[in-house]
Amino acid sequence: PGWGRPEEHRTPSASSAPWYRSLSYGPSAMPNPNFYGMGTYDSLSAEQLINDTAYDRPFRLAFEYETGDEGYMRWLWDGEMVFEVPAVALGAYGSTPSRLIPEEPMYLILGTSVSRVWSHVIDPASFPAHLRVDFV
Repeated sequence: PGWGRPEEHRTPSASSAPWYRSLSYGPSAMPNPNFYGMGTYDSLSAEQLINDTAYDRPFRLAFEYETGDEGYMRWLWDGEMVFEVPAVALGAYGSTPSRLIPEEPMYLILGTSVSRVWSHVIDPASFPAHLRVDFV
């Protein structure tokens, strides 16, 4: 459609959706080709490839952000960058004005949401599953 969202399950081109040009992905991450928003809004997301050892030991997930013109939002897995959205990715596009990395206090939701939209098909035999959080 006109606002640059790709066809379902396709990675958008930098020319049709210029904000994707400035996104960064870590060595084990990639764009999430299964979800770019719904209706008239966009969503930026990434998938992190993991192996079975990720379930055998604790690991550290982190979210860092810096506000301002040179700001960013960055997600990390055990200290390795997974995904980064720089402030320039939130610049003006079409009738959408430039946006800022939020300066207001934020909150984090930890969950075990499972969906065909968000991830690959998961074997039902892997449930029940648990998400154990040591600290936030």
